[in-house]
Amino acid sequence: MGYIKLACPVTHVWFSKRVPSYIANSLAKPLKELESLVYCDA
Repeated sequence: MGYIKLACPVTHVWFSKRVPSYIANSLAKPLKELESLVYCDA
């Protein structure tokens, strides 16, 4: 396994769909707001 440094943080859709969402809880953001970022809706 290796490590690749990315220019911006990314996540897989499966991690955002998990209930309860660990990402939404750790960022203290609503899931709907994070979904727009995951799906690249501007």
